[in-house]
Amino acid sequence: MRHAVDYLKTEEGFAPEIVVWLQANVPIRKKGQIDRLLKGLFDSAADSAVTVSTVEQFPHWMKRMDKNGFLHPFMMVAKNTGGKI
Repeated sequence: MRHAVDYLKTEEGFAPEIVVWLQANVPIRKKGQIDRLLKGLFDSAADSAVTVSTVEQFPHWMKRMDKNGFLHPFMMVAKNTGGKI
């Protein structure tokens, strides 16, 4: 994505004000979700935004948000588990 934006700037003279990355692992979104996210982004001083959902997955795959809005691993995974968690 970064390469594409850089290419647009240098080769096409176009600098997008915003880039929306819709990841394939979330193929279905609720109506208005993207619009609400963008409104929240535009109404704040943030330079990025992410959607989150209620916990429904393995904790080692989850993230937590700190008071500044940054994401961190919810749990640390042992480096050598012998293939088991």
